[in-house]
Amino acid sequence: MEQGKKKVVFNLVVIVFILTLVAAALTSVGLYYVFVLIVMGLLPGIISYIVDKRPGKFASKTVFMFNLSGLTPQIAAAFRSGSPDTTALALLTNPYTWLMPYGFSAFGWGMVFLFPQIALLFYVLKAEYTIGKLQHFQKTLLDEWGEGIQGSSASPRKTDAS
Repeated sequence: MEQGKKKVVFNLVVIVFILTLVAAALTSVGLYYVFVLIVMGLLPGIISYIVDKRPGKFASKTVFMFNLSGLTPQIAAAFRSGSPDTTALALLTNPYTWLMPYGFSAFGWGMVFLFPQIALLFYVLKAEYTIGKLQHFQKTLLDEWGEGIQGSSASPRKTDAS
């Protein structure tokens, strides 16, 4: 349990350090609202990184990348305009701005939870198909060679040594 707490604290320190670097870079050139837009847009990814306790953090990486891909058009729109900070402020107040990054992160969570189930379904279907194929092959062998080749499960197998 102590190790888990240390990892959470380390993750928080890393996130705070990265956010501090981004904040320093953006606020040094006067882009306060762009920084707020980035932080608010990446909240689902940041929170998923904090709460994901599995080794490798693949779920949080998936959610974060989907979240980032949903936020990229808003960041690009802010930097393409003549006044990025004013455009970022306008984007912050528009509710449709939040639909893409949060919707994409929800899709990322959907992938995290749904795709393993879909993969399991395919494995089960493949196993059932293989079982059916082997049973058909067994029936063909029995038809060709007769019931004499079918061993009894109660009798032990004879080896060359016995």
